[in-house]
Amino acid sequence: MSISEIMTILIFFPMSNHRNFKIFYLGLIWQYHYNDFPALLSYTCFIGVVSSVLPLLLAVRL
Repeated sequence: MSISEIMTILIFFPMSNHRNFKIFYLGLIWQYHYNDFPALLSYTCFIGVVSSVLPLLLAVRL
């Protein structure tokens, strides 16, 4: 999964009506947007990769 795909999911989460990221990822992204992200990671792997993208995400939000 590319950095831009990970950031897209992380940026879209606050705009959704979901309070819990796990429900958002498994219920919305995994179920309905599987074709939009061809290399979609499992939830556990995605959480592991988020730490490497977090500084970039914070820089974008400033």
